[in-house]
Amino acid sequence: MHLASCLLTILALGLSLCGASPAPSRHVVHESRSSIPTGWSPVRRADQDIVLPLRIGLVQPNIHKVEEYLMEVSHPQSPGYGKHWTPAEVGHAFRPSKEAVDVVRSWLLMSALGADRIRMTNDGTWIRVNVTVKEAEKLLGTEYYVYEKETEGDVIACADKYHLPEHVSGHVELVTPTLQFDFKHKRRAAEKRDRPPPSKLWRGIPTSNVSPASSAVAQVNGPVENITEQLSACGEQITPACLQLLYNFTDFTPQVPGNNSIAIVELTPNAYLASDLDMFFANFSPSQVGERPIFVSIDGGVVQTTTESLDDNVESDLDLQYAMALVGPTQNVTLLQAGDLVEGDYGVATFGDCLDAAGDLGSGTDYTTFSPSFPATCPYVTGVGATQINTTSTRTMESAAYEPGKLSSGGGFSNIFALPSYQQTVVQDYLTNYPPPYSSSVYNSSGNSRAYPDLSANGVRYTVAADGEWLSVYGTSASTPVIASFFTAINDARIAAGKSSIGFINPTIYSSSFQAAFNDITDGSNPGCGTQGFYAEPGWDPVTGIGTPNVAMLRDLWLELQ
Repeated sequence: MHLASCLLTILALGLSLCGASPAPSRHVVHESRSSIPTGWSPVRRADQDIVLPLRIGLVQPNIHKVEEYLMEVSHPQSPGYGKHWTPAEVGHAFRPSKEAVDVVRSWLLMSALGADRIRMTNDGTWIRVNVTVKEAEKLLGTEYYVYEKETEGDVIACADKYHLPEHVSGHVELVTPTLQFDFKHKRRAAEKRDRPPPSKLWRGIPTSNVSPASSAVAQVNGPVENITEQLSACGEQITPACLQLLYNFTDFTPQVPGNNSIAIVELTPNAYLASDLDMFFANFSPSQVGERPIFVSIDGGVVQTTTESLDDNVESDLDLQYAMALVGPTQNVTLLQAGDLVEGDYGVATFGDCLDAAGDLGSGTDYTTFSPSFPATCPYVTGVGATQINTTSTRTMESAAYEPGKLSSGGGFSNIFALPSYQQTVVQDYLTNYPPPYSSSVYNSSGNSRAYPDLSANGVRYTVAADGEWLSVYGTSASTPVIASFFTAINDARIAAGKSSIGFINPTIYSSSFQAAFNDITDGSNPGCGTQGFYAEPGWDPVTGIGTPNVAMLRDLWLELQ
């Protein structure tokens, strides 16, 4: 269901109760797992009164046709390229049956959950009901535990399986939170233990008190032909002007800002500080002082400003400062502030392409098997890796991002998702010409699995204002909003030319006609699991993908498409 929701998102820019209650049926195992994810360990049973945002994903028709439909509107050689579906068209093709809705709703009502607690998402694919752990355990025939991982904190998840009534199971794709390790456990004061806070390795580690040097590139000056001279300071401090120079993005002025937007998702309590935005803009984009993103609350998300904390503020400050500075003062930037998740029905109406950071732990953490990152491994998400300015070699300007203790750009091969058609040629070329020196017990060497990242941008030494001080920040979560900003600009150009937005970009960026618009990265690797990881090689590789973008060339190529 997660995958299906992702696909439907990319494709798209009072219920009656059964008259007779079904006879009680036996319960069957609906989903199970064979082991706990690496690095996690159970701490104790979850408190019975903790409230869980239970979400029941219903079985949808035509799922077997989703990839076919997606390629029809996303492949540059398709006659239907750019003819994106409307939310109504998506709903018509994939909305679950009335029978599925009625059966699941009836089961919940018979389980003593009041009708006022049961809600449907607008697209009709999910049923939502908030329940206590005690209610969830009875409903699903399972037990919930608090699990702990040093680098992630605590989550609540059920044991190795959960059950559904047999007559209900056939109408349900999955239930969350159950086996997924993504529902954060918010400790009460009495639960807090004397131990260091979890390391936020997923976003890199900031270095504090790094004021912009006098040599930092604040604005693009003079001809872009002098790029080498102007970039001399960017190896130490990345600024928006550095990124404009690196990626040929120096002449962007939004033409149709009201018809185009970039959306950035932040999960509460992560939140930006207005004073940090102004501190950053005063140095690097003075005309934007006082500018704020368009705020949209999802599932109870709030922009909290009562507690200044680097853990809560760095990520949001980074995302918004760079995205807003790159797309300029007149372009819409939407902040989706979510409580627990971004509902699928909101995404169906809003998103054209979903980008996600490839992770900052290289090929894996300190274990014997490489650990692919999700959701960057989803074939219908664009995974973004990280590079850095190459200060040790004159052969190439950029190399794969690796800063010991701070960042190793994520990349590798999925253990879950199959190799998508748009990647087949480049992945097979990589495995044939540059076979990694590891056995199949270390990584998925089958040649039949989704590989990531898809592309990259600089992710090292970003100058960020956070909590009133200057930080130097590392991570693929730095490169991702930059890539999103570039494609927002390309959307602007297409819409101004009377064309559709670019939609799902992966089939296009992998096409042969677009390869010249990427800077091929051939230096570096992504160490992990006690190895050197994978190596950057000519062409696509599982460290930097197809390379970093030449935005002006990409814009011109996309304008040539229908």
